[in-house]
Amino acid sequence: MLDARTLTTTLQALLPEAFAVAASTHCPREAALAGDERAATAGMVPKRLTEFTHGRHCARLALRQLGSAAAPIAKGPNREPVWPPGIVGSITHTGGWAAAAVGYSKLFSGVGIDIERDGPLDEATRKLILRPNEQLTIASEDSRLVFSIKEAIYKCIFPTAGRYVDFAEIEVALDAGRGRFTARTHWASPLPELPAELRGHFARAEEHVLASAWLAALPE
Repeated sequence: MLDARTLTTTLQALLPEAFAVAASTHCPREAALAGDERAATAGMVPKRLTEFTHGRHCARLALRQLGSAAAPIAKGPNREPVWPPGIVGSITHTGGWAAAAVGYSKLFSGVGIDIERDGPLDEATRKLILRPNEQLTIASEDSRLVFSIKEAIYKCIFPTAGRYVDFAEIEVALDAGRGRFTARTHWASPLPELPAELRGHFARAEEHVLASAWLAALPE
């Protein structure tokens, strides 16, 4: 069973030290929503409400670890977390697990983390997630990992891209020995403000896959 300490330390190891990470394996009773977060939950079914509350709880813990004041984290028009000024961050959850990573925008322009239950994707989903070349080079047992990596990349680049990025716009190559990946971009629409190649880390832990991606802030 993946415990909170293992989840936290594994995610922290996938990111630069300047990020703060908080994770937990169940939504605690004291977890509560604040301010604009409550408005974002209108119409949510109980399971989704618990996930949302749990993720925001982890985000506030991470903000405190970073040395930033805990604040409400509203939901943007594309369901993205709206972080306090000067902060970049990412939230992930699967099953009963949730985690958040935060850093300062003066150092980073984006960060993405993702955790998924490990296991191969079915063939129909595999074709949706993987580009044709990836379908030839990515082993079946790594298909869920590539899905997680692309989720982390999307979260990382969304603040800069400002739009949904399709799975087919990213092509991933795994370096399994070092737990790293390289991702080439195939933009449907030009995004010159983003690099053509992205890099990040991944890990497997207790039947889960975890992935991270981040972008350094551009010099002013």
